[in-house]
Amino acid sequence: MKVDIPGHSYRLSNHDKPDTSQVLQFIQKEPLEEGDTELQTVIDGTTNEEVLAVLVNRMEYLNSKFPCREKYTHQKESHHES
Repeated sequence: MKVDIPGHSYRLSNHDKPDTSQVLQFIQKEPLEEGDTELQTVIDGTTNEEVLAVLVNRMEYLNSKFPCREKYTHQKESHHES
């Protein structure tokens, strides 16, 4: 993992070809003016919530293909805490 823009853009290495990568781009907002509380989108991207939803879905999918009681129990406990 390489940080392109701290807090906003990350380059994730591919598994089989680690010399290639994919970008995970989070939305980046900045104040309209110095000291302003109103924000404008500088770079569009995804959110933490969207990435977490993807990871939960992936864990559920993988667990349906290769069940693991410990993984499933921990996943359900973590999901219900939110």
